[in-house]
Amino acid sequence: MFSFRWRTSVAVFFVAVVTVGIVGHALAAQGEHRIILRSEWGADDSLLFRKKDQEAVTPVGEMPPVSSAVIERQKACDEMQKKYPDEFRITQTITEAGAGSLYRWPLQYAQSVSLIIVHHTALPVGKEKRSGTERMRALYQYHASSQGWGDIGYHYVIDESGEIYEGRMGGKNVVGGHAFCNNIGTIGIALMGNFENEQPTKRQIDSLQWLAAHLASENGIDLHRAVTFHGKTFSSPIIRHRDVLSTACPGYYLATAFPQIVKNVQSGNISAPVVFQDLPPEINVSTALPTQQTQTSGGPITAVVSGLQPIGGRAIRTNPGGTYRFDMQYTAPLKGARGGSRIAQVVLSSPAIRLSTITEDGQKDVRGALVLPQSLDSGETYTFSLLLSAPTYEGTYWFEIGGTTYSLQTAGRRSRLMTIPTSYNIFTSPLYTVPLSVRAQPVNRAYPTSSARNRTRTVSAASSSAQSVSRTSSPSTTIRVRLTVDPEPILGFTSGASVNGTTFSATAALRLERDGASCRDTQGSVKGDVLRFSPLTMEGLIQVSSDTGKARLFRGILECRIVDGALVLINELPLEDYLKGLSEEPDTEPYEKQRAFAIAARSYAASYLGSVRKFPGKPYDASDSPALFQAYSGVIFERANRSWVQAVESTTALVLWANGSVVRAPYFSSDDGRTRSPAEAGWPNFPLASIFTSKDDPWCRGQPLRGHGVGMSGCGAEGQAHEGKSGEAILQYYYPGTTLQPL
Repeated sequence: MFSFRWRTSVAVFFVAVVTVGIVGHALAAQGEHRIILRSEWGADDSLLFRKKDQEAVTPVGEMPPVSSAVIERQKACDEMQKKYPDEFRITQTITEAGAGSLYRWPLQYAQSVSLIIVHHTALPVGKEKRSGTERMRALYQYHASSQGWGDIGYHYVIDESGEIYEGRMGGKNVVGGHAFCNNIGTIGIALMGNFENEQPTKRQIDSLQWLAAHLASENGIDLHRAVTFHGKTFSSPIIRHRDVLSTACPGYYLATAFPQIVKNVQSGNISAPVVFQDLPPEINVSTALPTQQTQTSGGPITAVVSGLQPIGGRAIRTNPGGTYRFDMQYTAPLKGARGGSRIAQVVLSSPAIRLSTITEDGQKDVRGALVLPQSLDSGETYTFSLLLSAPTYEGTYWFEIGGTTYSLQTAGRRSRLMTIPTSYNIFTSPLYTVPLSVRAQPVNRAYPTSSARNRTRTVSAASSSAQSVSRTSSPSTTIRVRLTVDPEPILGFTSGASVNGTTFSATAALRLERDGASCRDTQGSVKGDVLRFSPLTMEGLIQVSSDTGKARLFRGILECRIVDGALVLINELPLEDYLKGLSEEPDTEPYEKQRAFAIAARSYAASYLGSVRKFPGKPYDASDSPALFQAYSGVIFERANRSWVQAVESTTALVLWANGSVVRAPYFSSDDGRTRSPAEAGWPNFPLASIFTSKDDPWCRGQPLRGHGVGMSGCGAEGQAHEGKSGEAILQYYYPGTTLQPL
């Protein structure tokens, strides 16, 4: 097993990656497209080699001392290698080029290529006066010399005029560097530009589409077949950098247009244009600072300045009581930065404004200063993900973080308020005018607003027996979910909690244990057959942790009781809040697919909240185990996946109905080209079985069957979403004969 060295700059993360180089006559491409050889753009091959007494830059061996974040990322990569050894297999390593010339980065070769990953260089080209060739040499100099990598990380680079440059040297299947642990088995293509604030040119897109098709052909990649890579399935072998790593790359404009690019390549229409989506109005590009990288004339790329800088705009608008997620990037000075240090003062114009930092471990309030959570080396960066909770009343406010001032305007309805018609058939009624999405929450550019999100519809009169019954959305509908916990879970409270007449502060931590048929905390503070922990405030959360597992956060009430001789925790909360915490459709999925799954998941859960029970005789309705019910993860998933939250909110209370009943709408991961009937899945007497007869699922052909195969497939929903179909249309395909009505 080998490990990777990891080095960082302001814009580029470099680790071992597969590079496919096409040399010789193959570079003379079809039509107007061709690949400019390294010798043609002036690559200084002397940078590839080192003296015998110099250290080799090699993916083999131990990592050098780096920050804690890098070490944790490396550990995760090492675990991935153990889990998928075949996908990390190196077939050949070349350390020298003859005559004693030693490579600074030995050439390594992968056995095959599965994915084509698209990047941007994050360097603006709008006012660039140098030629593409000059900037290519500067980029190469920076990677090979300044960063010490011995070569450029990308396999290919495309400038704004559409010129394609050969990047990493070595030929077919050579390993390069562009996507950290997802590098072996992939090809990296970078487009010159910063597509957070500028659009790719038509020539760039044309060249990208041609190159992707060309590389797929050269490497035997089926453009119409899904690819499973490191345990994750992609509907297309052409993906974005952000699809495999937590990053904004390849920038807002290119990322949001990507489904069109993939479709053009798959159809063979490589000269077809794409339409770029406008930035959300909440993001004021004119106030955004330029990327913290530049290129000196004829020289390497250099970092501009250390310190804290905003990413995106500084003018925020939201509903009263709404939330807004934004990012800031901190670059360590020459001497580095120590974890736990206060790097920026925070000033709020109103105590009603709340700021929090979001990490994998949860949310933490910002109190007077922004604190760096980990140590950084010189020039290393850390991106703060911040969550703003706005005051609950209209007004104009401001807040300041490290000298950067943000404006905040709250207007409109208070967040979470909604008006839904009593009854309608969304599938058959084209006149629906009541907006489904009324929460005007700004959207992070990484998860842009689809036109479908703002779509309005009108509802005609009810036509079926299911529609004739007057029903209203019930915000009080609750669900009780059994949580998977250790035998002695530990509870914490963000705003304090009460139980059995006892109040606990926000600093309290209670370890629970079984005492016969009762629950109690180990300190003897509370004991009872049923303990119901209720937060003291509406926004209060309860944290559940253990000695071995990561902490999780939950809304609502947490109940402890003994069931079948075991201590059980039950989370009781509104159904809509429960759905926001379902970790089945993260923000890497298309938005319309998310909307379809939000409705299907709500329907499935709601079908078990009446007389029919999933767990008869038990004091809970559901389980957080996807094998038993649905994958419920709670608040941490909700905070990290704002697009999914918006998908849930845009469909609030809507469920599938048929014959006067809520449809138990099953769904699954993938099939092999057709769905299965309940009988084929071994489900006798499944309610409304005629809805779930086997259907052709062409978007999934070539994939294995993963799951029971009944109802809506994940691969099919994704494929239809990429074709531009709405969530409602996707649902109609997989659940024909149903209507969409409020619960």
